[in-house]
Amino acid sequence: VISPGASEDDAYDYCATKDGRDFIARDPVEVLGLIALWEQFGDNWRDQVVPAHHAALLDAAFPEDD
Repeated sequence: VISPGASEDDAYDYCATKDGRDFIARDPVEVLGLIALWEQFGDNWRDQVVPAHHAALLDAAFPEDD
């Protein structure tokens, strides 16, 4: 369940609870992203090194040989 924050101070925060853990972010998409990271990597998701694929995607989409 994703819900807006409870007070006026958190009016722009969204909260979700899953499996006893709370996830809070500025918008619902960020909350879902945090949950996806946690589902993929577990409680130590912040310690994971995720490779950056941005350059490889750009190279594939826009090859210099054109």
